[in-house]
Amino acid sequence: MTATLERLEDEAERSGMKMGIAGSQRQYEPFTRSRAGEFVLKEGRTFSALERQRLILSILEAEHNGLLWRRYTPHFDVIAHVRRSARLAALGLTSTSSLSAAY
Repeated sequence: MTATLERLEDEAERSGMKMGIAGSQRQYEPFTRSRAGEFVLKEGRTFSALERQRLILSILEAEHNGLLWRRYTPHFDVIAHVRRSARLAALGLTSTSSLSAAY
């Protein structure tokens, strides 16, 4: 799964995610878009791979409705896939599974 930078920033602000301040080894502040330039970049990105994973999990947990957590099986029908994709899109997420490209 993936999410746009905007959606990740929304969740980082909503959840109060603390991030390191550039030029400081021990100072952490809650992320805000208005101060985005003050935070340490990770490999040229706002969020590290781990932070992105945590933010996506936080999005799913915050919006959990019992349907997103259904177990994936390789034989599920196309309608279920389309419904799942629509629910993810409503959360601002995109599935990166190879099946998504087929439909």
